[in-house]
Amino acid sequence: MKKTLSAIGLALLFFVAWFAAECLGFVSPFCWLYFGLIAAVLAAWPYAILCKKHPVFGMALLAFGVWFLAYIAMGEMNPATNPSGFWISIGLAVVAEILRRACGGYRSRSSVRASYLALSLVPVAKTSVMFFRPEYCHQVTIEEMGEQYAEKLFALTTPGIAIGVDIAILIVAFLCISFFTRDLK
Repeated sequence: MKKTLSAIGLALLFFVAWFAAECLGFVSPFCWLYFGLIAAVLAAWPYAILCKKHPVFGMALLAFGVWFLAYIAMGEMNPATNPSGFWISIGLAVVAEILRRACGGYRSRSSVRASYLALSLVPVAKTSVMFFRPEYCHQVTIEEMGEQYAEKLFALTTPGIAIGVDIAILIVAFLCISFFTRDLK
């Protein structure tokens, strides 16, 4: 029971890190565009501890599952309005769990690092709706944040910038998870 509560607590902390990073988007469109970088920094520690304390199947899926269910409950992850984000994020979580097993087993540093890289792109998957359904996303952004915010956000968001942000997220995620898993073999 204690191990289960520990795993759930760390998965909740992982969710809080991602959610806190995304909430910075209320400050400005610039922050929302780059929240994945902040999430990669904040979520590395709880994920590393989760994988170290619980070197078993399912920890990547647990960390993702808490986030995913919370976002479904909040209406932020809906297969009807954001099918690309919904399915890409599920795919990334499955890849993360496969990488935990395939890259040296559940106790290895390389497995935790590889799986974290896949999970670090989940926030990006959520924002993919901007490219697959731009009119819908623009309208929702106007309703939620106002027209001025929406105009700034869409002016900042180009495919080139999105790819650059994705690469930066992977680099930052690798550096952060490497720091927190340096004691693993």
